[in-house]
Amino acid sequence: LSEKPVLSINRDFSAPVIIDFEQTNDELYFQLQHDDNPFNQWEAAQKLFVSHIIHHQKLDPSFLSICEELMFHPELNPAFKELLFTLPAEAYLHEQVELIEPQELHLSRRSIRHMLAQSLQKKWLQIYQTHQTPGEYSASPDQSSKRAFKNLALNMLMDADNSLGST
Repeated sequence: LSEKPVLSINRDFSAPVIIDFEQTNDELYFQLQHDDNPFNQWEAAQKLFVSHIIHHQKLDPSFLSICEELMFHPELNPAFKELLFTLPAEAYLHEQVELIEPQELHLSRRSIRHMLAQSLQKKWLQIYQTHQTPGEYSASPDQSSKRAFKNLALNMLMDADNSLGST
C-alpha cells in the first residue's frame, strides 16, 4: 500500500460494541467525509466533537469545511444530517473523562456548538430556508426528516446570534 488505510470497522453491525483504537483527526476527517457506512460516518463526527470538547479545542477549518460539505450532500437524508450535527450529550461526555468537571464540560460543549453555529451561520440559514415543509402537515419520513434538520438549523441560528452567556 502506498499509504496507511483508514479503517471502517463494524460496518452494518447492530449490537452495541465499543472498540477502543486510536485514530488521528485526519483519519476521522477522512472517514466523516468519505465513509459510505452511515453509522461509521456518524461515529467519526461524534469522536471529533468529543475530542474537541474534552480538550477545549477550537473547530479547525478542515473540520468546518467537511461539515459544510455534508450539510449539502445530496445523498444524505436530512434526518441523518440532523443526527450528524447533534453534539454528544453531557452525560456521555462525563463517561469519557477520568475526572468529571461538569461546569467545564458544559461550557466547552456550548463553546463548540456556538462555534459550529457561528462559523456556518449563512449555511444554517440556507438549510432553514430550503427545508421548509409547506402545505398540510404530514408525518411522512420525507417531511419529518426535513423538519428535524430545519429545526436544528433554526436552533443553530439562534445559538449563533446569542452570546455564550445566555441560555
